[in-house]
Amino acid sequence: MNTTNSVRVLRLPQHTDAIIRGVCNEVGVNLEMGISPFLGIMSTLCQAKFEVQCEVRNGLSYHVPLSSFSFLIADSGSGKGPVFKKFLTPLDELIVAKNLEVKADRDRVSIHNDIIDAKSKALKKEALKAKSCDLAELQRELVELSRERMTMPSYVDMYTNNGTEAGLRKLIANQEGNRAAILDSEGSSLKMLISDPKLPSMLNQAYDRETISAARKDSPDNPPLKGSVSMAVAMQPTKLSDLDGQNHIWDEGLLPRVLPFFPHRLNFAPQPEPMEAQVLSRYKEKLEQLFLYAWKRDNKGLCVPHTLRLSEEAIVSWVNERQRLERLANTELSDIKSWVMKAPMTILRVAAILHLYECEGDPLDSEITHELIGYAAEMIDYVIPTVCKLREKVAPAPEEI
Repeated sequence: MNTTNSVRVLRLPQHTDAIIRGVCNEVGVNLEMGISPFLGIMSTLCQAKFEVQCEVRNGLSYHVPLSSFSFLIADSGSGKGPVFKKFLTPLDELIVAKNLEVKADRDRVSIHNDIIDAKSKALKKEALKAKSCDLAELQRELVELSRERMTMPSYVDMYTNNGTEAGLRKLIANQEGNRAAILDSEGSSLKMLISDPKLPSMLNQAYDRETISAARKDSPDNPPLKGSVSMAVAMQPTKLSDLDGQNHIWDEGLLPRVLPFFPHRLNFAPQPEPMEAQVLSRYKEKLEQLFLYAWKRDNKGLCVPHTLRLSEEAIVSWVNERQRLERLANTELSDIKSWVMKAPMTILRVAAILHLYECEGDPLDSEITHELIGYAAEMIDYVIPTVCKLREKVAPAPEEI
């Protein structure tokens, strides 16, 4: 296996390649600059609505959420910010449009509840003057009125960008169950993540957690589902010095869950050129499809994720990749063993995200192919050298060992 990404070219499937290359060409940077924000946005939309299931022949069945953690490491002025902005703008437009609908709904609910409150107040006054024989009927009417009160719909709040530490903590510990993500093009979240040993642990729990809060049938946009937090953080290479000796973010399992992208050909970036209209149109349509995709309900009316499945060939490919990575974890990649041992599940997450973007029509109508498992596995191999560098950065100082 070649683990030197200085000579590797990262391959991506057709439509994924087209949108990432299109955004990066408009900014005038290389393809590798767009992978982290693409994964972050797709995870934000899909992480609580979908899971990927892989049933292997020995009877084991893996159910993996689509949350993802990734870093983009690139110099100041390299185009990180514009790339993030171009990917985020269509998502922001969807959120704004949805929240306009939510505002109108909140206004209607507020008027409705004001009427209910006025009727209740009138009944309570009447009860003060009523005879004892009439009190039971008045109390019954009050109970019926209370049932007519409507729950105020919540605004959509899907991600934070350059948030404060308090905002970051609120996002990670979110008890409403929103699809939450950290999409940060300036790297300000990195210092916050390593400033408090508890934050990485909180993130990890959110990355895989089964339950956030009790589900509410009247709040489909706030389901308590596992895999409810994703992260795409960009930073300058000089900021990596913040990681020096911060071994807790490895031991707590944060870095072993991260896909770090360190584009290596920035000096050979293409001249900026406009994106093809059909490529941008497909991107917007896909985001809208996933944004509006209906939540699945169980027989109790609670939100559960839709299940994406692998083809038979894809299962074989994944098992082969898992076995290959397990061998590497115990030999030449033993220094990053905890990252390598999590990589097979990362392959499933990435392949599922690629499937959601590549498929035509309803994503549940087709299976994840072995080709997509191959693309995801190549992505794992591509970032291994950077993972090794990050592991060296966070290692304890010699006197601490």
